[in-house]
Amino acid sequence: MSATQDTQPGATASPALQVDSVPASSQKRTLGSRLIASKRKLTTKNGWLGDYNYGWLCIPPLPFTKAYNERSPPFYALNDDLPLVLAATTGLQHALAMLAGLITPPIIFASALNLDSATSAYMISSSLIGCAGTVVLLIGASLVGSSGAPSWGGGSNGCQNFPTSGIFQLCPTIFAPRPLPWASPEFIGLGFLSFISIVLTEMFGSPFLKNISIIVGLAMGCIVAGATGYIDGSSIKTAPPITFLWVHTFKISVYPPAILPMLAVYITCAMEAMGDITASAEVSRVDVRGVEFDSRIQGGILSDGIGGFFSALFTVAPLSVFAQNNGVIAITRCANITAGRWCCFFLILFGILGKISGVFLAIPNPVLGGVTTFLFASVAVSGARVLGYARYTRRDRFVLAGALSFGLGDLLVPQIFTHLFDRVKNQSSGLSGFLSSITIILSTPFLMAGIVGVILNIVLPRDSNDSEPLLVEDSDLEGQKESESVSGSTSKG
Repeated sequence: MSATQDTQPGATASPALQVDSVPASSQKRTLGSRLIASKRKLTTKNGWLGDYNYGWLCIPPLPFTKAYNERSPPFYALNDDLPLVLAATTGLQHALAMLAGLITPPIIFASALNLDSATSAYMISSSLIGCAGTVVLLIGASLVGSSGAPSWGGGSNGCQNFPTSGIFQLCPTIFAPRPLPWASPEFIGLGFLSFISIVLTEMFGSPFLKNISIIVGLAMGCIVAGATGYIDGSSIKTAPPITFLWVHTFKISVYPPAILPMLAVYITCAMEAMGDITASAEVSRVDVRGVEFDSRIQGGILSDGIGGFFSALFTVAPLSVFAQNNGVIAITRCANITAGRWCCFFLILFGILGKISGVFLAIPNPVLGGVTTFLFASVAVSGARVLGYARYTRRDRFVLAGALSFGLGDLLVPQIFTHLFDRVKNQSSGLSGFLSSITIILSTPFLMAGIVGVILNIVLPRDSNDSEPLLVEDSDLEGQKESESVSGSTSKG
């Protein structure tokens, strides 16, 4: 991307250009220089607001004008020096995007185990603190179908199966202020309002509003949900003012039948982490090939495993990498590390201040679903773009087709392997756990596609003819066009 495209009106230079112009060796600063830089950032207007033209950032453009078509929010690269206000805003947006995925598992666990309200609230707070804590220590289509769309319809906790008894007969539960059947028009409307708010913000919003479009979508959905009585304030009333890890503890024990399924789950998580990290690198505009990218993959998988280990010590359910934030990066055009640190800060704050956690827990599922569906679709688009980097020789296309045969099969027909071992009689606890792990492997699209792709890539022989791509690359097309234009002008002369 050219410098003129990334430079903001009213700014001396784009952040990306400022970082790129500094040699790599000079970027390694001492502790003293870091303290001086931190003091300067906290005590100067430039450190808080930057040298940006906030009139350009905050004033919406007039539609159907030349300036309207040319405007685009700036891209904040990995190591850009972000002003505190922008860093805090984008970090908050990342934290809000993660909330649905972080609070849903403990809510489901608490409901399934019939835990009391105090323990349920603790599990939610500890999940928020534990997730951010492990981050400090250290893929897309299926997400739309497994989390985003069900939440949009009213909830992903079992009410979409229309049970005839129990608390999930209506969504989100029968105790909600205005419970309704799953996929009711009212729920669809609330989710669509959040969704269309993001679209309208992208169309007519200022660059600053575009950077917080997710917050705008959540806010608009909550305003209407609150006015129409869909928000349950009980979570705010019952939440403690302040809480932290280890307020409640659980006995440490080993359940042998769960060992193999958990191993299978973490293999699945490792495969998913590869896709998530690749998509994150792609939307962050860093290399998706080479030694540095391989190091990112290795470090990401290692931190994923370490995070799962520490989550147990934090009395939290196992944690894993997920892809919501890739969608936030793609929409907000902010891949900055400082924003990630602010995201961790906000998650810890939401966990410690129980009332704040209660506020976010009160957001209706349809509102969260309308926003997360948009984010998950952005993740899928990022994954498709990553596949676009392949050279697509005949062998590559065969490997990809074989992998997608199993991956898409599992995705479109998730029940195909569910009853594979139903006819096995007299199952012991160990055999049952082993068969369950196999079922998990066969029923997980990410894992099956990855395993099949790896096996095919190993066993298929490489042909010398496969070194040439079947599709002409863009650079070849540009060179061909230039040669044709030169020859044309020569003939005319």
